[in-house]
Amino acid sequence: MARKKTKSENITEARNAALDRALGDLDKRFGEGTVMRLG
Repeated sequence: MARKKTKSENITEARNAALDRALGDLDKRFGEGTVMRLG
């Protein structure tokens, strides 16, 4: 049986998805390499 995700895991996944969408939008508008991830 799979364990249920905790609230913090759901928030983390939603945050990462929103960040990926925002970065993808910036890449489309301004080109590849506009924003670089550190770490």
